[in-house]
Amino acid sequence: MNPIVNIFPTPVWRTKINDYKNINKVLLDNFDLMMKKDNRDPAKKWNSERSLQKRDFMLSLNKEVGRLASEVFNTIGVRHNGFTITGAWANVHPPKQKHTPHSHPNNYLACSYYVKVPEGSNTISFLDPRPQVGLIRPPIREQTVYNSEKVDLIVEEGDACFFPCWLRHSVNENKSKEDRISIAFNIMFVDYVNTMSKPMW
Repeated sequence: MNPIVNIFPTPVWRTKINDYKNINKVLLDNFDLMMKKDNRDPAKKWNSERSLQKRDFMLSLNKEVGRLASEVFNTIGVRHNGFTITGAWANVHPPKQKHTPHSHPNNYLACSYYVKVPEGSNTISFLDPRPQVGLIRPPIREQTVYNSEKVDLIVEEGDACFFPCWLRHSVNENKSKEDRISIAFNIMFVDYVNTMSKPMW
């Protein structure tokens, strides 16, 4: 058989940020204060406000997310006049909690950053964006990237995972005995209407 040519790839980037241990310590300290203020029930999920990126303690992480997002845009060859974080929020999932499939509308790039992911809660799942692939399902001899409808990506503390905002993703049940803590980011071009959205025909 001729070598495979992969067309229309769906890119996902996973990379470690700089100085993540110190950054995570600051994040955890601040999240503890925020959850105490909200009287958080430790058996239930907790989410921060959706504008977390505006808090002073987020400055170092915002800088790292911006640096890496710039590298992503360079890699895929997108021309733009700058981008910004349009939203960010913390997600705290206690044991047995999960997050159903979803996407991030009205943005171009999403990022999930991992503050605390004990073993048993250290994955993010991506769903095949092609709806037609599930119409015919022959028996699978072995699971590969060519026949999987869901891919579980293993992540570690300090990892930043970037992916297109339209790509549906979910979080499996937290099977550890500790909280799973992550931060979601939305990223969009700052001047999309004025410079990038003209008709292409």
